[in-house]
Amino acid sequence: MRLMTLSGMELRPEEITEFLDVEGVVLLRETSSGDIRSLIRSIGPVYVHPHSDQDGFTKISPQVPATTDHNSRGLTRARLRLHTDRSTSADPPAILACVVIQSAETGGTTLLADGAQILHMLGPRTAARMILKGDGLTDHAVFEFSDNRRCRLRYRDDDVAKPWDTSTNRSVDITSVVSPIEIELRCGEGYVVHNHRFLHGRTAFRGHREVLRLLGGIAADSRYRFLAQGFRARP
Repeated sequence: MRLMTLSGMELRPEEITEFLDVEGVVLLRETSSGDIRSLIRSIGPVYVHPHSDQDGFTKISPQVPATTDHNSRGLTRARLRLHTDRSTSADPPAILACVVIQSAETGGTTLLADGAQILHMLGPRTAARMILKGDGLTDHAVFEFSDNRRCRLRYRDDDVAKPWDTSTNRSVDITSVVSPIEIELRCGEGYVVHNHRFLHGRTAFRGHREVLRLLGGIAADSRYRFLAQGFRARP
């Protein structure tokens, strides 16, 4: 497995947590499911998702017959909007890793957006007014600020939950202030993101596309617990 920055610089495995804290995303090359399992476990425990198997992996590929569950849009060929994984849960995972097992015939471009950049463009006062709302769901702050100047972003904008500006009582697309990073991933390629910072999604695609996803938590006494507290918000 090779670890790369968005600019193409290669990283050593022991550098990944510091780099995720500073930049929020690392690209994976020549990667297997075993590689990302070892990587996630080197940082913290595997976070179990409702769709995952006994090892914590979720196979993201089109279901047959097609699912109509709004929480399972990733298991279709449709566009997947930028979002935080497990955004409506009480404590979303800190780390998300994906590797492509089979790329699509066309489309399926990975989309990434930096929440730190979104926060900077919106400004702290506007960001503080944003809440994530959904029918029957607990409201959460979209930007959750801590006393140590860190911030945790949770976001989705679909039929399950939407971001609302409490000053206008209207839904607002906070991702419109940035242009997403577009990445074409081939078989054996993927990424690791700080899930409290980077939003991810994809374009619609044709054919069969298969991705394995693994989520990671951070133990309370871990030396990496700063990742569980979010990203460094600009003063």
